Amino acid sequence: MSFTEADRQTVAKASGKPVVLARRIVASAIRLLLHGTHPAALPGVPPEFSEKFQRLTPRERQVLSLVAEGLSNKAVARQLGISPKTVEIHRSNVMSKMEVNSSNALIRMVVAAGHP
Repeated sequence: MSFTEADRQTVAKASGKPVVLARRIVASAIRLLLHGTHPAALPGVPPEFSEKFQRLTPRERQVLSLVAEGLSNKAVARQLGISPKTVEIHRSNVMSKMEVNSSNALIRMVVAAGHP
């Protein structure tokens, strides 16, 4: 079941307990993997993932992290202060460097590497 932000606030208010959206949990795990710890230091991370990940520039890692949160190219652009076209280029470069054909495959690869 998926909650919108408005639903989350309503449920949190009614129950008196915090409600965390599933996509935020996944996005936080991906952000931690991308920025918190070097991927090679994580147990069970395939060396080929680490090698591919090292090809990414810091900006490409930022774009990957925001895309993993489910943000659109326009939303990523607003957050980073760049144009949507630049986001498309970074996203394309990330997919090329990580050798995947879709954003979903990219996210699955990152999650799999972080959760052996």
